[in-house]
Amino acid sequence: MTHNNDNNSSADFAYADMVRTFMKAGVQPPPVPKCLRQKMYRQEEWCWTTMDVNPFSMYEVDLNYMLELQSPRLDEYLAVSHAGHGINSYGLQLALVYGPLVIFVQNAFGGAYHGSNAIKSIKETYSYITNILELLPEDVQSQFYSERLVVLWSGFRELSCYSVQDVSLVTRRLYSICGLGCEDDSVSSGMAGVSEWRQRTSQEQLFTEAGKVLQKILNQTPPEPMRNPGWII
Repeated sequence: MTHNNDNNSSADFAYADMVRTFMKAGVQPPPVPKCLRQKMYRQEEWCWTTMDVNPFSMYEVDLNYMLELQSPRLDEYLAVSHAGHGINSYGLQLALVYGPLVIFVQNAFGGAYHGSNAIKSIKETYSYITNILELLPEDVQSQFYSERLVVLWSGFRELSCYSVQDVSLVTRRLYSICGLGCEDDSVSSGMAGVSEWRQRTSQEQLFTEAGKVLQKILNQTPPEPMRNPGWII
């Protein structure tokens, strides 16, 4: 992910364009915090983001992309994309970093997956995310939290888990993300320590438990003012 330096689309146009595109396809648009709407741009057809992104890396749930998404250096981010291959292998992806929350979700959509069941599944997913976002205070971006909640889910891959990052740690262990890759040695990086992944099969169960964990993070006494947490040079 790299910063975009040639943004020819206004933020208002980008968000409105995304909503219009989703509505035209008969799909509920994803929830986007207001402050991130102002930073969105349309990178290409069916791809809106706040930083340049490879839509196919999102579709493939590429390990490097997923690790970068969870980096504590990335404190504010949004990407929505539709990508895939063949006649029936397409996904609609949403990645969001906002306050003490990191979310990646993927729904089957396109090709053979364009009927009412796919549309219903997308609506349910975005409803769960809306409920999670409503737990966050309005000034969440001006606060520093020592932990972050990471929620990962895919409707057609073995990916349904959440974990908690300790953003004060610089050395972390790379955990296997549902078979995407694993290294046993601790590595020094600019990323946060990640506790053991909690695997869940039901999307409802995943977001219900994730909401409870997020409440605990928010209720920690009290969040510190935004400052350099030690891993920014």
